[in-house]
Amino acid sequence: MNSKNQSFFSYLLTLVITGISLILSSSLIGTIYSSSTKQKTFKTEDLIQFYGKNVFFFLQLFPFVIALLVLLFCVKFIHKQQIKELFTQKIKFSCRRLFVSFSFWGILLILLLIVQLFIFQKPIKWNYASESFWILMLISFIFVSFQTLFEEILFRGYLLQSFSSFLPKKWMAILASSLLFGLMHFANPEIKIFGNLILIYYILTGVFLSLISVLDKGIELAFGFHLANNLFGTLILTNNWQVFQTDALFKDYSKPIISWEIWITLFILYPILFFSFKKIYKWKIGEIFA
Repeated sequence: MNSKNQSFFSYLLTLVITGISLILSSSLIGTIYSSSTKQKTFKTEDLIQFYGKNVFFFLQLFPFVIALLVLLFCVKFIHKQQIKELFTQKIKFSCRRLFVSFSFWGILLILLLIVQLFIFQKPIKWNYASESFWILMLISFIFVSFQTLFEEILFRGYLLQSFSSFLPKKWMAILASSLLFGLMHFANPEIKIFGNLILIYYILTGVFLSLISVLDKGIELAFGFHLANNLFGTLILTNNWQVFQTDALFKDYSKPIISWEIWITLFILYPILFFSFKKIYKWKIGEIFA
C-alpha cells in the first residue's frame, strides 16, 4: 500500500472504526424490532415476518454502504492515500474486466443450476413471486453491489495491500487476507448447519479472489466474480438456511449438506476460471513467490 501513513496504529484505527460502524448500523435491525414488539430475544424468522423479506433484506445490506463510506473516509484522511489505489494499480479501473469476470462466473453458475435440475433432479422449485421479485431485483443490483464492493475493497484492496507492505512474500499476504475472509463468515448460519468444514470453502474462495487480484493488480476480476456469485444467490437460487432470505426465481428444498457442488466449484471451476484469466491477461504466476 503506497500510503503516506502506514503505521500499525493507522491500520488498527481504520479497522476498529469501520468495524464499529458496521456493527452499530447492523444492530439497528434488532433494536427497532425489540422496541416495537417488546421482545428482547428473536430469530431471523421473526425479523423477516416483522419487516417483510424485501425490507429485511435491504436492512441487512444497508450497513455495508455505511461501512464502505467509513472505510474510504479512513483511507483518505487517516492513511492520506488515494482511494483509486484500493480499486486498481492500473491507469484506470477496468469495467471490461469486471464484465468479463461477471459473465464467466454467471454463466458457469447457471450451467451448474441446469445440471442440478435436469441431470441430478434436485428438489429445486420455481419460486417466482411477481409482487416482490422486481423490487428485490432493484434492491439487489444496487445494494448487493455495495455489499460486495465493501468486502472486495476491505479484503482484496485494503487488507491485501496492507499485508503486502508488512510481509516479505505476496503469497503470505494472500493467505493472511484469505484467512480473515473465511473467518468473517464464521457468524453466518451456514457454519451452524455445515460445521466448521465449510470454512475451507470460504478460505479457498478468498485465496482464489486474492490471487487473481494480486496477479491482475486490481480488484476488477474479483469484484465481477463476487458480484455474480452474490446476485445469483439472491435473485436466481435461494433456500431456507442461507444468510440472505429472498424471493428468488428458484428455491432449493434439498437437505443442506456439503455436497459435490462445493468440491467441483473449488477444484474444477475455480482452476478453469483462473487459467482462463491467466491466458487472457498474460499473468506471470512466479511474481507471487518473488
